[in-house]
Amino acid sequence: MDKEWNASLKELRSLPVFWAYVFGIALIAFTSAVIIHIPSAVVDAGYTMEKAASISSLYLLIAVPGKMILGYIFDRFGVRAGILFGGAVFLLSMLSLLVIQQPPVLYLMAVFFGFGACLSTVSPSIIASRTFGTKNYPEIFGVTTMLVNGGYAVGVPVIGLFYDVTGSYYPAWIVMGMLAVLMTVSLLYSYQKSREYVK
Repeated sequence: MDKEWNASLKELRSLPVFWAYVFGIALIAFTSAVIIHIPSAVVDAGYTMEKAASISSLYLLIAVPGKMILGYIFDRFGVRAGILFGGAVFLLSMLSLLVIQQPPVLYLMAVFFGFGACLSTVSPSIIASRTFGTKNYPEIFGVTTMLVNGGYAVGVPVIGLFYDVTGSYYPAWIVMGMLAVLMTVSLLYSYQKSREYVK
């Protein structure tokens, strides 16, 4: 098991490594708000409400083993691998959403998103404890939980605003894909930088 930093929240507030983590976690929450809009996007792409419901059921079903698989990746291969896997499948789901008019891609999107959505539920607690240690985990994760809830609450109306302004979800998916890359880079930087403080 990796050695722990065990930084205090007071200490972390003055360090860029913490704010990179904060930024990354906030982006996980913000982008996860996509889940609310996918059924509407499926209908907007020309499918029926029944098809949209079945696709939603599919990615929610995939998320069940997806959480266990993502947890296994974090445990077996480390934090970097977990962040990269989660970020990659989420990015693939956003790219797939751009071309869901093709039925095979629609199902691929559901698979990718089923795994990608797990990033917002599985990774925040793991990344927090592995990055900053377990000694002061409760207060650090308290901030993390606030970010997750706040990011999600902001993300839902912002994605809706993209559609209202442009008449399409395409710009939102492009921006969410870009944010997924930024999120991944921020979290990888935060974790890597935190290793320098481990004694």
